Amino acid sequence: METDDEPAAGDQDEQQWLAELYTLVRSAAGVEVADVSPPLLRQYVAGAVTPFLRCCALYFHFLTGVRAPDELLQPLPLAAQYPHLLRYLGLDSLCVPQATDCQSVLQDLIAKWCRHPDIGPYLAGSRGPIVRYPLSVNTLIPLPVDFSELINKVSDFTCPSSDGESRVPAMCLACGELLCSQSYCCQVQVEHIGQIGACNAHLMRCGAGSGVMLRIRECRVHLLVNKVRGASVPPPYVDKFGEMDQGLNRGNPLTLWREQYDKLNRLWIAHGIPEEVTRLMEDSFSQTDWQNL
Repeated sequence: METDDEPAAGDQDEQQWLAELYTLVRSAAGVEVADVSPPLLRQYVAGAVTPFLRCCALYFHFLTGVRAPDELLQPLPLAAQYPHLLRYLGLDSLCVPQATDCQSVLQDLIAKWCRHPDIGPYLAGSRGPIVRYPLSVNTLIPLPVDFSELINKVSDFTCPSSDGESRVPAMCLACGELLCSQSYCCQVQVEHIGQIGACNAHLMRCGAGSGVMLRIRECRVHLLVNKVRGASVPPPYVDKFGEMDQGLNRGNPLTLWREQYDKLNRLWIAHGIPEEVTRLMEDSFSQTDWQNL
């Protein structure tokens, strides 16, 4: 018969598995394996994983509509939320692999992860936590209020391939990197498609193939998707009359149009760029070689 001081059989298995995992991780990272109490290790891991479980519970609730238990609606400390979160998500405990194949796969993943040069200092305790909570929401980069600041920023930008002047520099609004736009000098060869421009090549790394590009010297914003599709949208800069100046033909001073930039930001966060590009392409009869951007 179990007493209050004796952990349940499931807890003992979990503690033993965590202790073995702790030894495996530190050994793979080349860090000295220190003695640790399995109950304290389980308590630490439970506290560290609780913020992630809370995010999972919110996602599960809005995905399925299943009401959270009353315990999670109370202002409980993190340690007290842990068992209720596991129960709500249908998890008996921390994942304890039983199958031999699962254990071997886990060991391979740990070995690859620990070989990364940035992981060792974290495991040795010489750096702060890898993940900090609460996580900040990703946004597009902040733009200056005065458009002339962007013009000055690209005045010295040169083509990274030819070291010459870039005629139509573009800025990725997700990361802020400057690129050559619609120029043959920085095109990249892609299998099954052919040559694509620097902006599309950059978005393959930065945005999984889709993103928002601002062509600064023309004050134009393009949404690009899948290397061969795109659409133009109103830029987030207007003059004192509230009018856009795409192409900078009038030459009036432009200031940031906050509402339009917030709209672009919401579209980007919601992964709505592919759908928006499809809608705009259906309503447009213009033929643009988007793959060259």
